[in-house]
Amino acid sequence: MSDDRMTKVNGGFVFRGLIQRAQRTCFSDDDYIGEDGLRYCSKCHTPVECRSSAPAVIKLFGEPKVFPIPCACRRAAIREEDERKRKAEEEEADRLRRTRAFALPSWRACTFDADDGSNPKLRRYLEQYLKRSDEMIKQGIGILLTGEPGCGKTFYAACLTNAFLEKGYRVQMTNIGRLQGELEADFGENAENVLCRIRSVDLLVLDDVGTERNTSYGREMAYKVINERYESGKPLVVTTNLGVEEMQGATDMAERRMYGRIIEMCPIQL
Repeated sequence: MSDDRMTKVNGGFVFRGLIQRAQRTCFSDDDYIGEDGLRYCSKCHTPVECRSSAPAVIKLFGEPKVFPIPCACRRAAIREEDERKRKAEEEEADRLRRTRAFALPSWRACTFDADDGSNPKLRRYLEQYLKRSDEMIKQGIGILLTGEPGCGKTFYAACLTNAFLEKGYRVQMTNIGRLQGELEADFGENAENVLCRIRSVDLLVLDDVGTERNTSYGREMAYKVINERYESGKPLVVTTNLGVEEMQGATDMAERRMYGRIIEMCPIQL
């Protein structure tokens, strides 16, 4: 058998299988035969078959061929199903994006709508920052939130994170201790992925800076995290119990370098 004949036979076999599967999808027991000899849908009265005499069809089958096609109502149903799947996939992607944005699940519930009004001045500043989010991200302008424990720093930082998520930005809210743990996990096998995330998100929010492990290694790791973000040129939001003067007066070299980077990256200090 010639190659051309083999191609014709094998191709015809494959096509017949495809046609049979398409018929099961497109045909219904309620279909009727129109004046042109083709099947029609009884609901929308549009054809569920088409006749083709294209050269490729003639070459393969030796004659014009009738192929099944979806009718109008079937095409509409397919579009609706595709749209439903698309929306479901988008919703799942958004859910994962929001879940992964927070190191602690409790932060997800922190929104400006849930604010009890305990610090209206701070909220007003953060909402102004949010309004200029594109500019802040483009220029890499971050925020330093300082104050005693319980003054609402973490809550409002989480509110800002949620607000940025609502606007479609990629955001991560975590703390240096957790990032250190991720960097060290599995003997550092995943370290580059962690550093890539630190560099790539539109906004990185670090909570409770200054409470990380008080060892030379811990301080060096903390500096590594901050420096990665610094070199990315993207904005950083930091909450800390330390005051700016206290940070500037640090005596440990690693802490001085880290705090120096933070103060430089966060010109908005509240």
